[in-house]
Amino acid sequence: SVLAMPESPGGRKPMRQAGATVVLIEGALAGWMPKSGRQLIAFPDCIEDISAARIANALADALAAEVTSGRRRAVFIDEVNGLPPQETFMARAFLDAGFIPSL
Repeated sequence: SVLAMPESPGGRKPMRQAGATVVLIEGALAGWMPKSGRQLIAFPDCIEDISAARIANALADALAAEVTSGRRRAVFIDEVNGLPPQETFMARAFLDAGFIPSL
């Protein structure tokens, strides 16, 4: 509840929700995913002096760690800021973190 929840680039606003994944980079909101997964709301413009590519890598690594740590069995991402992941700044980072595109 300490963190301000800005509107995302896709016009959606994350909610405070038990079980949601919140990713912070240097104390700033970088991404939010609901407990059910499937959609990622990313905030690459909320962090000054860090490139979108570096933010994407940190987000993808944090979501991959949800599985490798055992907190989740899997992470399926259908959209990032309202778009298919392969059409966003996150595409390369997801592949580098070990995500596999689905058909």
